[in-house]
Amino acid sequence: MGLRCLVVWKVRAFTFIEVIISLFIFTLVIFMFSQMPTLIQDSDRSVFKVSSETKTNQAVWQLEHYFQKCIFKGIEEVSKVQRLKIQHADQMGVYQDRIIKVVNGSLRLQNDSNKGNMPLIDGVAHVTFKRVGPYIDMKLTLENVAQPIHHRFYCPASKGG
Repeated sequence: MGLRCLVVWKVRAFTFIEVIISLFIFTLVIFMFSQMPTLIQDSDRSVFKVSSETKTNQAVWQLEHYFQKCIFKGIEEVSKVQRLKIQHADQMGVYQDRIIKVVNGSLRLQNDSNKGNMPLIDGVAHVTFKRVGPYIDMKLTLENVAQPIHHRFYCPASKGG
C-alpha cells in the first residue's frame, strides 16, 4: 500500500476584492480623462478673462496717452449728449479735429467728418466732460456699475499751454 499524496497546485489568481478595486481605479482614471477638456477650457477662460474694470482702466490709460498730443477745442451738447472736441497731432505734427462721444453705448473717438472711429469703452451709459484749467474732467457712468469713474486728463487749450 502506498501513500497517496494529494498534490494541490497553487494557482495565483485575483480575488473578488482585487477585481472590484482595480475596476474602481480604472473607472476613476477614465472619468479623470473625460473631464480633462472641460478643465482645460475652464482654465483658458479664467486666464483670458479680462474684467470690465481692467478694460476701463486700459481705455482711460489709452485716452491719457492720446491727450498728451491734443489741444482742447470745446465741449458741445447735441441731443443731451456731450461731445468733447479736440485736435490731435499725428506723427507728422499735423493737427486734425477729433470728437469723443458716446455712440450706441460705446465711448468712441471719431474724426470730425464721421468717416472713421475707434471704440474706447463698451457698456457706457453716460459721459460728461468739464473743463478745469488746462485739464478735462471726465465722469464716466457704465451700464452695470453703480459708481461713476472720474478721471482728469491734461489737455492744454493751445500749443503754448
